[in-house]
Amino acid sequence: MPGGPYDHAVSRAASAFHSYVRRSDDRRLERTLGSPRGLRFLFGRAARAYRPDVMPALAGDLAFDLRLADGTHRPWTVAVGPAGATARAGEAASPALLVRTGVADFIRIAAGEIDTGGALLDGRLDIEGDFDVAQQLGAMFGRSGPY
Repeated sequence: MPGGPYDHAVSRAASAFHSYVRRSDDRRLERTLGSPRGLRFLFGRAARAYRPDVMPALAGDLAFDLRLADGTHRPWTVAVGPAGATARAGEAASPALLVRTGVADFIRIAAGEIDTGGALLDGRLDIEGDFDVAQQLGAMFGRSGPY
């Protein structure tokens, strides 16, 4: 039932996430949400939010190559298909889409604080692969706008 206790809890959690990101500097975001545990949480939530109806024919891997300020890479893969999505730490062999960005920028994009188009133009975000998939990334994971 929309508007029930579950929806209210989800809305409060999203609001808390956005507030935390807004008041955190990049170092703090890398230390907390960019940690292995933090990324497992974020990608796990993304996998649960995945909407296969957005691109029903899509089946494959979405790869995320996330960089920390010290140059360390944190690769993640989200396997998507008609039955849903799963996320795991690690690289994808042949992804339909590869997203490269900094950990803090990735978190800020997820929170809606950074515009994807601006990040692409600034060189803070690089996307390789199927651009039809890239354009639908946000909608596939429950956001109303583009990734």
